[in-house]
Amino acid sequence: MMEEFWEKAVDEKIRKDKDPRIQRTIKVMNNESQETFMKNHLQYMRNENKGNFTYRKNRPNVIQWRCERSNHSSGSSSGNPEKTRANSCTAYVSFQFITMNNTHGCIIRALLEHNGHNLNNHKEKSVSHIDEDLLQIIYEWLSQGLSNCAILVKSVEWATKNGKTNLLDRGYYVTPQDIRNIRKTFNLEQRMDGNDCISVGKLVKSDLKDSILYYQPLSHAEKQPLMIVYSSPWQLEQCKKFGPTMIFLDATYKGVTQYGFAFYAVLVKNSEGQGIPVSFFILSEESSDILKVCLQKLHEAADCLTPRCVMVDRDMKEIKAIKAVFPNTSVLLCWFHVLQAVHRWLMRQEGGNLRDPSLRNTV
Repeated sequence: MMEEFWEKAVDEKIRKDKDPRIQRTIKVMNNESQETFMKNHLQYMRNENKGNFTYRKNRPNVIQWRCERSNHSSGSSSGNPEKTRANSCTAYVSFQFITMNNTHGCIIRALLEHNGHNLNNHKEKSVSHIDEDLLQIIYEWLSQGLSNCAILVKSVEWATKNGKTNLLDRGYYVTPQDIRNIRKTFNLEQRMDGNDCISVGKLVKSDLKDSILYYQPLSHAEKQPLMIVYSSPWQLEQCKKFGPTMIFLDATYKGVTQYGFAFYAVLVKNSEGQGIPVSFFILSEESSDILKVCLQKLHEAADCLTPRCVMVDRDMKEIKAIKAVFPNTSVLLCWFHVLQAVHRWLMRQEGGNLRDPSLRNTV
């Protein structure tokens, strides 16, 4: 009752709007922040199919939100609302926050006559802005490490759960390309610097400092290769526990192909027979001396770890480095890599040029 009296008193005190199309509403704010109040009201407008107002403009004492289709068209689309959101729509919602008699409230003005597009044309929804709540949830999924495919499935589940049935509405049913674009933006926001070398330097000295056993920055001027030896406290404990029996060492180039760096993984086998990665090396150059430094740092951090044996492929750089750091350790060759090398040799001219898999298996 008191709220209605206050709203009526405010309405009588302010002038009528010159444009008769403007709808004016006065609301009391119930311990809400201004941002929350606007967000809730704009979401209500969208749910009621009165428009999606996304472009914010701060004016003196007033915050205005223009229709998502308010921009002017350019290019080949010519303002076609099924191809672009640039439809020159003049609809808007504005918020004027006031305080009277120690009561906080807001004067809401809305011009809801949309032009250049049709709110009831479902085909136009295919170019809608992605819903802000869904966008924030996708960011959370990205931070949890979910794949693009998993995010696409979860976003469909989210839209269905929230009662969104128009599969053409891009605001709630995002496309694979949308997710790729969001991931790209997310990754850029996570970067500490536009220069990756600077970003890595900051990262290893801040968030990852407790897990970096050794870091040598890349310097072309000083001919200094990049060397990163990583092992989290938990990984080190696993290394100390299971490493004395046996460790495994192998490299891949698939994870950091943009720079062509090598990514080494050191694994142990736990009591259940499962492989556990206990350390990672990222190297811009590979040599026995560089690998020796990495293994030495892991050896020192893991209480002078000395494994009984190390399994590798036939990489002589790895074997030489292992013998230098662990002189009494036996080196075993991975059976898979041995068979792979034999098969490849048999397919070459000097191996008999055996193209038939059954013949190679017989040999």
